[in-house]
Amino acid sequence: MAHLAAHASSRIQSLSLTRCTSITDAGFQAWAPFNFAKLTQLCLADCTYLSDNAIVALVNAAKNLTHLDLSFCCALTDTSTEVVALGLPRLRELRLAFCGSAVSDGSLGCIALHLNDLEGLSVRGCVRVTGAGVENVLDGCASLRWIDASQCRHLEQWVRGGGVSRWGYDERAQAEGRGAGRGAADGKDASTSPPLLPAVTMGRPFGRGFGRARKARKPVQFILEKGGQGLR
Repeated sequence: MAHLAAHASSRIQSLSLTRCTSITDAGFQAWAPFNFAKLTQLCLADCTYLSDNAIVALVNAAKNLTHLDLSFCCALTDTSTEVVALGLPRLRELRLAFCGSAVSDGSLGCIALHLNDLEGLSVRGCVRVTGAGVENVLDGCASLRWIDASQCRHLEQWVRGGGVSRWGYDERAQAEGRGAGRGAADGKDASTSPPLLPAVTMGRPFGRGFGRARKARKPVQFILEKGGQGLR
């Protein structure tokens, strides 16, 4: 990592270190004296030994990142997510799948407050996420196009309460709804299929911002893959 910083920091634009489990905090701390000005895309998925210290060093060295993948970096905490939100304002895509300790409603609030250009967010398998955190992101990140909240078990009630339909759509549910419509046309019983979710949204009708004029936004695509126990 030190060699990479010394010889390529001014040229490198995209870097994938997926499953490089031998990389530790020291590797990114070696980046501290350098400026990775052209680096916009970085994948650190499954680099399981990285801690918050590595993320602090990374953010200070590569402030122009637009795409960052920290999926399965299980040693990270909320501090990393907050450092990313505060230090990487140009981020358009952030993947935090199965970073259980790094994602909570509090850190999602920080994302909502600071990552105004965010277009895509994955919190798949982040078990501390609830509807309140997702609502904050949807309310704060006006450019958001998609969010993957699969296997977030505490979202079940929010989804059943119409959270998705207030903000956008779930293509999986729409496909099932279209299949149900075809079944009904063939004389088959489609009563067990979920209703077709609308493809437009007016935003959240109640809560924070109620009574305040909202700027029109495009509907958000939700990815909500379900297992045998709902969103678990």
